[in-house]
Amino acid sequence: MLIICPTIDYEIFLGKNFLSADEVLFTPTDKLLKLWKDYNINGTFFPDICSVWQHKKYGINNYVKVFESQMKQAVIEGHDIQLHLHPEWLSSYFSNGYWHFKEKTSSLNDLEFNNNIGDSAPSLISRAKQYLEDLICSTQNEYKCFIFRAGGWLIQPGINIIPSLLEYNINVDSSVIPGFLSPRIDYTIDFRSTPNKTSWFVNPKKDITDEADDKNEFLEITIGSYQGYFNMFEHIINQIRLRKRAKNFVEKKRGYPITKSNIINENYVNLIVKKYKKLINPRVFDASDTCESMINITQSYLSKYDCESQDIVISMNGHSKDLYNFHLIELERYFDIINNKYSRLVKFLSLADYVKMAFPYLIKQ
Repeated sequence: MLIICPTIDYEIFLGKNFLSADEVLFTPTDKLLKLWKDYNINGTFFPDICSVWQHKKYGINNYVKVFESQMKQAVIEGHDIQLHLHPEWLSSYFSNGYWHFKEKTSSLNDLEFNNNIGDSAPSLISRAKQYLEDLICSTQNEYKCFIFRAGGWLIQPGINIIPSLLEYNINVDSSVIPGFLSPRIDYTIDFRSTPNKTSWFVNPKKDITDEADDKNEFLEITIGSYQGYFNMFEHIINQIRLRKRAKNFVEKKRGYPITKSNIINENYVNLIVKKYKKLINPRVFDASDTCESMINITQSYLSKYDCESQDIVISMNGHSKDLYNFHLIELERYFDIINNKYSRLVKFLSLADYVKMAFPYLIKQ
């Protein structure tokens, strides 16, 4: 089977939010939860925990209340909640109705790795894991936090991050997009040299893209990406489709992310190079795409791998804030096609349910 694990990074924009948190995050999530329920799909949420702490610090308690309540409700409905960290929140401040973030604070590698320092990466991981387990165990007694997704996919270099995750029994990651090279200039995200697999056990002494010789304690489950040829064509045609379909559902723009790749002034040549780098990347398997793109990516995995005699697992990426009404229609069309044409070969599971089925020993007390 091709096992698809739908995932959602549950967060507001780290650039500017033009609308309320309800319109940016909570209402789109409610709509997604309904859609998943209609198709009997269990997914995984990666909540932006640091945002909760910072909102609480500034007395924006309604955000905290609704955030936590919605995650508890998701668990009641059978979904999975796992660890997601955007360290830039720790040094952010709220002024004139907007959040402001400092440069070079987005990666765990920007923090110290000394356990004796309160704001170190290991301390943040420990605190966040405990927060999630305290929050969710009140609803689901057997809940364990053991899966990680890096904010902005910033898992590289992993030589310090991976041992810090392992120290707190977080033994699974889903941050890697095979074949992806980010055009960002402030951080390196280079997933072009990965094993020819959809998941692998990582060598923690090297990097996230390095496979261990023997099965160890850290499993990478990749985010899906188009496995065929003509990446540029896939990008262009689906962007045209998205723009055309968005015109039929006029909605207010919710916000925009921090534009990390534009921190310094860029000339025309650099802009062309950056655009080219985006176009040669494989298209990411994302819930806020066209139905055609999601089907093409699914078919590319069914063609590349033997999904009849073995289980192949990938994550479907997504963000509630990016799911406009027309995206949900595209996602509904995708689920319909999978159910009608591919149900023999494709199955949807949350990340936790997959790991419990395939590698139960990775879930430690």
